[in-house]
Amino acid sequence: MKLNKFFYAFLFVSLVLGFASCSDDDGYPVVEPPVVGTGSYILNSGKSGSNNSNIAYYDYETGKLTYDIFKSLNNKELGDTGQDIITYKNRTYVAVYGSAVIYVLDKEGKILKEIESTKNGQKQQPRNLTAYDGWVYVTYFDGYLAKINPNTLEIEAQVAVGRNPEYVRASKGKLYVANSGGLDYNTAIGYDKTVSVVDVETFTEDKKIEVVLNPDKIAVDNKGNIFVISNGNYIQTRPDYVPNKLQRIDAETQKVTEIGNATYMTVCDDKLYTIYSQWDANGSQEIIYNVYNTNTGTKLSDSFITDGTIVSQPFCISSDPVKKYIYIGSSDYKSNGDMYVFGTDGKLITKFDTGGLNPMTTCPTVK
Repeated sequence: MKLNKFFYAFLFVSLVLGFASCSDDDGYPVVEPPVVGTGSYILNSGKSGSNNSNIAYYDYETGKLTYDIFKSLNNKELGDTGQDIITYKNRTYVAVYGSAVIYVLDKEGKILKEIESTKNGQKQQPRNLTAYDGWVYVTYFDGYLAKINPNTLEIEAQVAVGRNPEYVRASKGKLYVANSGGLDYNTAIGYDKTVSVVDVETFTEDKKIEVVLNPDKIAVDNKGNIFVISNGNYIQTRPDYVPNKLQRIDAETQKVTEIGNATYMTVCDDKLYTIYSQWDANGSQEIIYNVYNTNTGTKLSDSFITDGTIVSQPFCISSDPVKKYIYIGSSDYKSNGDMYVFGTDGKLITKFDTGGLNPMTTCPTVK
């Protein structure tokens, strides 16, 4: 199953990288921004099957990092393959895929609720979270989108979407869900290539939009336009090779336009920051940092990092919507990841060890 390092990342941490959710591509101000507290959480996914996910805490003012704050506050391990973390109002939601649980934390980081769900007699495994118009939404890898009432902390409804859904983001009364079909990669069915459009009011699927093979990450800009990264099929030597693609879905017409190549992305103000990180057939890695105008989809720059900083093996990217920090995490899949914090001018502010394997995303804490 280990075909190359990028494909390995898919199989073992399921490619929901992208430093997402509360700090990069929830679509501010389309999605209600959190009231930012004193720092950010960093979710480290760990290695699949190793039960070594954790959450670190980075203090904005002191620059101090507190390792494994979830365990110290709750006297228990986070679980297996932490997938996503978001802040909504005065609570934090953490999706832990392998352990099939969503933790809801108070503003101190202590557990308020453990949300578990079953469908057809099987535990459902959460993938990605977003918040919109009074609800928290989560994708489950068995093909469902669920909505959580933030007052009762109960799942109130689920709707079937596509195969193995990954990211979910909201725009103008609709929820957009990337259907990867990732578990079918080696079958005759193959990857999915659709984005489900779910009406918020009725919580039913309106339609599916066809995109490039294996969609995964979604971001939304300030005007509600949707950006989708499709991973393709990874293997450059195969005759039907499909490279990863960055696409823009117009918020009004829902027309899909290919605008480039990307592996990870984050929205900050009116700019889309992307990393293209691809392994070729010879085992060499090509890394390109691009910046796009979100209003037009045009590329503004081929080099976001302006001070010469080298980030080896980038694994994720996110941004803080208030502080205007750009976070880039790196991983070698074997040791603790590193976090690079940049200003929007592309200059490095700080770098630190994340205290865990495979950093997935950051999330501002709440007051």
